Amino acid sequence: MATLMDLLLIIILAFTAGYWAHSRWWGSVAAVLVSLGGGVLRDVWLGLPLWVLEHPQYLILAALTGFLASGVRFPADTRWVGMLLLVLDFGASVAFGVSAGERTFALTRNPDATALGSVLTASGGGFLAALIGRYLLSRANDRGGANEL
Repeated sequence: MATLMDLLLIIILAFTAGYWAHSRWWGSVAAVLVSLGGGVLRDVWLGLPLWVLEHPQYLILAALTGFLASGVRFPADTRWVGMLLLVLDFGASVAFGVSAGERTFALTRNPDATALGSVLTASGGGFLAALIGRYLLSRANDRGGANEL
């Protein structure tokens, strides 16, 4: 079961991903990938059951947060909003990395695996969102196939 801190981190990452998305559909998808994707990659790497499949309410929370955030717009002269979202995104990623490091070390007792588990969890979701977003968005706008993987 997720702690209150986990829920807050999921909401922060889902909101920032959804806010920067260009559509409501992509806001929901990016929010799920960014907020939960790193943990999924870590669990697959460690051979653990997927936590998000055991608790699908967190998938719904992330998707709904991203969907709602994709409709939020602040006035153009509020530069501090972008900086605040960047800092919140960074802080949430670091917190998930630390949490993942503790979990990985408890399971493996290996410092190298702990470092990899931390990095994979902290940055894996953003990597997945960037990779899939780049591929899907470039395919939708590239009828000639120049941006194929």
